[in-house]
Amino acid sequence: MGRLLPKRRGDLTLTVSESKLSVTMNIVCNGKDMEVKDGVTIESLILDLDLNPATVVVECNGSIVLPDDYAGQQLSEGAVLELIRFVGGG
Repeated sequence: MGRLLPKRRGDLTLTVSESKLSVTMNIVCNGKDMEVKDGVTIESLILDLDLNPATVVVECNGSIVLPDDYAGQQLSEGAVLELIRFVGGG
């Protein structure tokens, strides 16, 4: 059975089970606290949110991230993101 250590803002969460070790971290995305896997990239976060990376502009910690960098930019504990999605319509 898994064991969850106490969580404080800025601390990584460690979940231990018999078969695997999972480390998570806290980020803020569009003003909402989220818990994600440690080492997640911007691209994998976008895909996990069922968004198309080609239609999303990302600001991470106050800086715009170029789409070519989504796959290589890992998020860190406490990262603050704004995801802006363009939607066409008429």
